[in-house]
Amino acid sequence: MTLDELQKLAQVGNEEAEKELFRQLSVRYYIITRRYIWDRMDVEEVVQDALAAVADRYKKASYTYTSGFGAWSYGLLKNIICDYNARSKQKRERFAEIGDENSFEQGYETDPLFESRLLKCFNKLNQNNNMYARAINLSYQGYKVADICDRLGITPNNFYSILSRARAIMASCMKKGEKNSE
Repeated sequence: MTLDELQKLAQVGNEEAEKELFRQLSVRYYIITRRYIWDRMDVEEVVQDALAAVADRYKKASYTYTSGFGAWSYGLLKNIICDYNARSKQKRERFAEIGDENSFEQGYETDPLFESRLLKCFNKLNQNNNMYARAINLSYQGYKVADICDRLGITPNNFYSILSRARAIMASCMKKGEKNSE
């Protein structure tokens, strides 16, 4: 059976068709994702994310697949792979400056200029948006998301949005500081 046929049967409640649909998708997704991502653990994570997204959306008959369910599901996988690559690129850039892994064992000391720039950026963030500064500060102090949300009176989704924006502002400020000091 094709993916389109399996999807139609699963959409009306056929459990065997649903199992077969996701079995076929998981095998195909794994093969496709392995072409773009080399780490097996990351491949499995991306495949699980894609399967969860398909499971969340495929039964909703409020839209039609213009080129078939298979094409739609592969497009979804492609977008999830692109998101993964963008996130991993940001992580690599963020941690590229850490340097030698043994530096922490040897008595890690921070650069005074870096600390000064970081403090100036944080103070600037605090002056412009106190909520952003409080959210990022509580997060880096190790508070749990629920505790931070209670303290700030916000929802978890709002917290993640604020934290993302605060980190972006801090990163931008740090980059500007590096350019100004050169």
